[in-house]
Amino acid sequence: LVMSTLSRLQAQAQQRPCRPCSQFRRLAASPAADNASEGDTSSRPGRINFRPCEPEALQKCQERVARVCRQAPFVVFMLEKLKDIGCEVDVSRHIVCEQCPMNGAFDPEHNQVIVCENQVYSDVNLANTITHELIHAYDHCRARVDFTDLRHLACTEVRAASLSGDCFFSNEFFNRLNFGLKAQHQVCVKRRAALSVTTVRNISSEDAMRIVNEVFDTCFKDTAPFDRIP
Repeated sequence: LVMSTLSRLQAQAQQRPCRPCSQFRRLAASPAADNASEGDTSSRPGRINFRPCEPEALQKCQERVARVCRQAPFVVFMLEKLKDIGCEVDVSRHIVCEQCPMNGAFDPEHNQVIVCENQVYSDVNLANTITHELIHAYDHCRARVDFTDLRHLACTEVRAASLSGDCFFSNEFFNRLNFGLKAQHQVCVKRRAALSVTTVRNISSEDAMRIVNEVFDTCFKDTAPFDRIP
């Protein structure tokens, strides 16, 4: 299942009211660490607690987001490409800061990227997180991804893990101490995508990896809007 084989959506996604700072059905996410588990989620499958930031933390997060959206090359690129396909992002409206147990999430119902200000530890990490979630936004805009379909979800998670910086050599080698070189990027993409699926949906890690493997070859080759894997 490649994103381009899904039905092409309308040119402009309709803006929806902003989501309140509370629980919402989280359908795509960037996990904070490889050892995150379903224990991070709340008692209801597919849901998690999001808390509003303290005023000072909120201001700092918003300032960091604005800076990264101006300066980080991949974020700037994704914002431009979303605009090109009719889904322009208003950073102040569509990228919001909250407190949550992973790096970030994408809320397709309200077309919002959620940055977990208590998890992102550097501007580089923040840029990777926003890029990851903007890839979900891009897939949602161009292909009307059904995030309740596990194969669709796995596909967009494969693409986000591959293209966002999640699995760049520096993250794998220096941050996660994964020293394998041969096909390490593919191994990382599968691992991170499966972790995201288990974080979002109430399924086992084994089932998540099985679904990721089923869609991997086709979705991994789909590098849009990049010409190739960065």
